[in-house]
Amino acid sequence: MVRKAFLETFENKYSIILSAVSAGRVIGFLNGTAVLDEAELLNIAVMEEYRGMGAGGALIGEFLHILSDKNVGTVYLEVRESNAEAISLYKKYGFEQNGMRRNYYRHPVENAVLMMKKIDLAGD
Repeated sequence: MVRKAFLETFENKYSIILSAVSAGRVIGFLNGTAVLDEAELLNIAVMEEYRGMGAGGALIGEFLHILSDKNVGTVYLEVRESNAEAISLYKKYGFEQNGMRRNYYRHPVENAVLMMKKIDLAGD
């Protein structure tokens, strides 16, 4: 079931999947979707030993560039409230909090911070 869902992600015409590579090794990835003029950043992960070295920012920057090329005007994401490192990174790239989902996550139960960014289609 997980394998099937994973493969379907690659076949979905709305998916945007990016990887960060160092010395021939995948050290991070980003998975998002873009439909019409809206997008969602679904997942981003960087191997722990490579965090803080710019890979996450490079992935987000490339994602935003692709969205701009596709004339996507707004991108959304959600993140665990306790994930201060990710929230800080998203804010660095212009995301702003626009809501909260109470008790959204399980194991442990935690709020989801909702964030969004308007993309300047004239040259973000």
